[in-house]
Formats: sequence, C-alpha cells, structure tokens
Amino acid sequence: TPAVADVPAKTVAATDKDFEEVVVYKTKLITVDPKAPDYKEPKKDQPINPNDPNGPKWTDELLAKFKNTEEVTRTISYTYSTEASELNQAEKDANKAGTNVADAFTTKVNYTRVAKVNPVTGEITYGEWEAKDNDTTLEGKAELPKVAGYVATGDVDSSKKDVTSVKAEDKDITEKVVYKALGKYVPVVPEGFTPPTIQNPQYPNNPTDPTKPGTPTTTIPYVPGTTPVGPNGKPLTPKDPNDPTKGYEVPDLPTDPTENTTITYVKDGSQVAVTHFIEVNSETDK
Repeated sequence: TPAVADVPAKTVAATDKDFEEVVVYKTKLITVDPKAPDYKEPKKDQPINPNDPNGPKWTDELLAKFKNTEEVTRTISYTYSTEASELNQAEKDANKAGTNVADAFTTKVNYTRVAKVNPVTGEITYGEWEAKDNDTTLEGKAELPKVAGYVATGDVDSSKKDVTSVKAEDKDITEKVVYKALGKYVPVVPEGFTPPTIQNPQYPNNPTDPTKPGTPTTTIPYVPGTTPVGPNGKPLTPKDPNDPTKGYEVPDLPTDPTENTTITYVKDGSQVAVTHFIEVNSETDK
C-alpha cells in the first residue's frame, strides 16, 4: 500500500529544475482472525488475502509456522490392571487385563489468537491467546466407576479435581485410574490338615467409595485341633467364646486393600512366634 493516497499536481515554470517525488510502498499485513464470521482455515495455494486472488499464496512453509488455534485436552482413563496377578481369576480367564472398565472421560479447553501475516516476507505476528467462552478449566470427575471385586487405585485423587487457569501452551493431561482385585482371606494349615473353605473370602466392595473395601461379614472357619492366628500373630476372637466351632471374627483389613490376609492355623499345643514391628521417629519423646 502507498504511503500517500495520491501525488498532487504541481505548477512549474520553464526555468524550474527537474525534481522527483518518492512514494513509498509498504507491505499490507493480512489479518487472519479465527473468530471472524467468514473465517476459513488457510490452505495451500489459496491467496493469503482473500480479496486479492492474484496475490501471494499460502505455502507449505508458511502453513508449517502458522498457529492461531490451540487445544488442551485432559483424558482420564478407567482400566483393569495390566498385571494378571492383580486381577481376579475369573477376570484372568476373560482377558480383562488392561481393558476399559468404563469409557474414558475427556474434557478440552480451546484457544484462538489473531495473526497478522506479511505476504511478502512470510513474517507472522500474533496477538494474545483468548480462551473460548473465557473457559480455562479442565474439569475433573468426582464419581468413579464401581466394579464388583475391585478397588480403584492410581490417579484417583487428582482425577477428581478441576485443573484451573490452563494456558494455551500447557501440555495435554493424561490420568489413569487402575482397578485391582480386592484382597481375600487365605487359610494356611499345618501339614496333615485340610484347608477350610472360607465363604466369600474376598473383601467386599465399599458401597459408596470404590477406593476402599467394605466391612467384611464372613466368618473364619473352625478347624479341629488348631487355632487360627491373624497377621499380627494373635489368635482370632471366637464368634462364641463357649463354642469355637461357630468360627472366628475376621482380623482387621490391611492398609492396602489389594493385599491378601493370611490366616495361619496353628496346631494346638504348638508355640506361636510373634514379631512386633515398632516404628521409631523423632516424635517418640513427645
């Protein structure tokens, strides 16, 4: 575009010297606004200035450095563990390892910015990124899928929380909630004894929190001639102190609900070795 709209006429005399006037032309920057009503995504060989079909065209090189839209995605997946040892036997047979428990939860934030393109030099300058609808939050999902016989592990806490103040330059977020089989009570008997059958040996699901086990309601069976001992080395409490054949109360669940609880049956008259682990820290003198 010329620096002046026109060069005015000038009256001269025969005795005037020659003179010249210089009109400077500057490259007209082309504004590319993705929010414009008639906006079309630039493509190769199309004119940079839609109003000048014979002007410079978009090239592969120019398109490669052109970026006026951005999207940041958050994906939360819910899958079975990929480790066969962390699945229930029935799930091993069904080849559930690594498969989806539920559809992944995906949320996105989108940004645009105005670009000014110099069609002669190929230089591009940009305005500030603007979030669509001023939304810069990637929402979390508070409710977790519930799976019978399994407990949710992995990125549980972070997946429930919103990620706020997301910027266009931020990387995509991937979070994985992994479902592992709940542990169970495993009886171990002395040589010569038949292991008892524990009804519903697996810890139950928590009805409201998929990250925790529920309260066990099963009974540890009585094995004549033995006493069942929990992981802490202490004999279990009989359901009926006057009749141990009615079975025993279950011991407390482990901190990790995916770990099994071994119930060791000790032959009556045998000695039981009990090992106590004491945590010592700087607070012990208070």
